[in-house]
Amino acid sequence: MASLKEVKGRIASVNNTRKITSAMKMVASAKLHKAQAAIESMLPYERRLHHILTDFMSNCTEVTSPFIVKREVKKVAVVVFASNTSLCGGFNANVIRHLVDLLAEYKPLGLENILVFPVGKKVADAVRKLGFRIEGDFQHMADKPSYQDVQVCLFKSEICSWTEIVQKSWDFWGVTLDKLQK
Repeated sequence: MASLKEVKGRIASVNNTRKITSAMKMVASAKLHKAQAAIESMLPYERRLHHILTDFMSNCTEVTSPFIVKREVKKVAVVVFASNTSLCGGFNANVIRHLVDLLAEYKPLGLENILVFPVGKKVADAVRKLGFRIEGDFQHMADKPSYQDVQVCLFKSEICSWTEIVQKSWDFWGVTLDKLQK
């Protein structure tokens, strides 16, 4: 049986752990709010750009582009965005769940014809566990994306006839699947 001093030490230890956990939650919350504010400040620009492009495209009578040509899908590039940290459990789980569904849809093409570009440590680990080959290390892009990294990812995906992007939608707080024809 534990002595009174040991019990008091355990209680103090639990209280200290609770304080540390509370502080970690506050730091994570502050970082999340900062990121949300940055994204929300960009939304008016994104909406205006979308409006400009929609107006531009509606005024064009005929558009020819290699991106809108219908082709048989032989090779697929999947670019998936998730977090590097485990403090985003629900976010990462939703993205990975949709990724698994998407990869199951393209499995008949064969593993060698599915190129996965994971952005974020958690999704990269999940892709490895699923047995798919990762087409590059883009984990650092989850924290600090750069134009050069995006260029490398796009250059590698150029050989594909179809590109899928799996990301979290800030408008609906759900996961969206955007399809881009190459």
